[in-house]
Amino acid sequence: MAPSTLLLDSLIHSTEPSEPHQLSTFTRVKPSGRLIAIVDATSTILGLRSTRADLLDLADGQHVTVVTRNLAPVFSTPQIHAWQGRIVQQPGLTAFKPKGARTRGYDLARLGDVLDIVPGFGPEDLDEARKRIEAVTALFAQATDLTPDSFTALPTASNATFEAPCTMALVTTLVGPDQSRVNGALWLLRDRIPDPDMPGDTLNGVLIVPPSTLTSEHGSVYTSRLPQTTAVLPLTTPIPWPTASDLAAPGTYLTTLNHLTPPTTA
Repeated sequence: MAPSTLLLDSLIHSTEPSEPHQLSTFTRVKPSGRLIAIVDATSTILGLRSTRADLLDLADGQHVTVVTRNLAPVFSTPQIHAWQGRIVQQPGLTAFKPKGARTRGYDLARLGDVLDIVPGFGPEDLDEARKRIEAVTALFAQATDLTPDSFTALPTASNATFEAPCTMALVTTLVGPDQSRVNGALWLLRDRIPDPDMPGDTLNGVLIVPPSTLTSEHGSVYTSRLPQTTAVLPLTTPIPWPTASDLAAPGTYLTTLNHLTPPTTA
């Protein structure tokens, strides 16, 4: 298979000296829970925002840049790749022939989850795919790692009013009733309840989920039950509670993202 272009990674690569006072170095690779949450959320958002054509409508021989979600061979963490080539339509099969390859092509489904398709396979088309990724990841530019101290900035419920705004968001993965993974779920948090009988606090707010088997709703979550693949996002502008409450209505996932978008500067 021709090589792809890595657009977004959930692995941290760090260069360290092999020994103290030695000139040689080695690269350490490790997964990041924050980056995994961002890659997963970006995959979900890009798929919802995408204007990609239906695979059945792609013409035989059409040049394309295909954006997919794949698992890295190390640690099986998510990545987003771009593949360039052309479409090969066969009865009952939409295949993909990589640019420069002499093979007949590959079942497009085997590339991973197809998130987007950019017409053309030139440098400008690859750049367009990269810009679409960057437009989504800009939402999470201020995201931090999940730590035991992540929620100290939230007011305690005893000191907050019921109308207190949401000042923090979580980007995480949930499991639906059918055991499917729901990537890119958003918790808009208002306050917390310290609980000496639990290894952590109870967080109160609104859960906003993308189209899935889950439902957006008001609710609470224990910090001890949050997966490590969670990113913590301080909201640039607090979301008033009536607005956050309205966002619990069905079909508001993309609307909620507008509230997370950092303001642009002139």
